[in-house]
Amino acid sequence: MNFEYHRNHAAHRTPRTGRIAALSLALLGAVMTAPAAAQTCRPTIESTAPDSRYDINGSEGTVYDNVTGLTWMRCVVGKTGRGCSGVATTMNWQTALQYTRDLNAGGGYAGETNWRVPNTKELGSLIERRCFSPAVNANVFPGMPSNFYLWSSTQNHFDTGTAGLSYAWSMHLYDGNDYRKPKINAYPYILMLVRDSQ
Repeated sequence: MNFEYHRNHAAHRTPRTGRIAALSLALLGAVMTAPAAAQTCRPTIESTAPDSRYDINGSEGTVYDNVTGLTWMRCVVGKTGRGCSGVATTMNWQTALQYTRDLNAGGGYAGETNWRVPNTKELGSLIERRCFSPAVNANVFPGMPSNFYLWSSTQNHFDTGTAGLSYAWSMHLYDGNDYRKPKINAYPYILMLVRDSQ
C-alpha cells in the first residue's frame, strides 16, 4: 500500500491508514469541486511575506524577492495577465521538469532562459504564515488556486530504492505545508517557476 506523507516545520505526521486516506481523498474531492473561498489572514500574526518584500514587474509577469534574491513567475503555469486569470495547468512531476526545459530551449520567459522548478526551501520562502487559502501573499501572487499543490524539484530521500525515486515533495497552497507525493500524480499538481537573479 502506498502512503502519503506530510511534513511541516512544527511536527512530523505518521502515514495515514487506508481508511483515513480514503476519507481524505473523498473530502479532498469535495473541496476541489467546491467554489474557491477567499483568502483568510490573521492580523494578530506578524506577516512573513509583506508586499514591501517584493518588486512586481507587471509587464513581464515576474516578481523579485528582495529577501531571497530570487525572481518568480507571478502566475502559475496556465494563468496569465496582471490578475493571473485563466486555468492552472495540472501536470505530473516529470512533465513539470520537461515543461521547464522546453520553455528555456524555446526562448524562455520574460527574456530569460534560466527558469527552473523550485526546491522545497525556495517554495517555503513564499509562505505567508498569517494567511491560508492560499498561504502566500495574494496581492503579489494573484489568482493562486488554494486547493492545489506546487511541485518542487526536491525528490524524496526518506525511502531507499524505487520507493524513494517514485516520490517528490510538493507544497499545498492551502496551508503551505510540504507533502511527499507520487511523481506520476498530475491532478491537482501545478507549477510556478523560479530563477536565480543575476
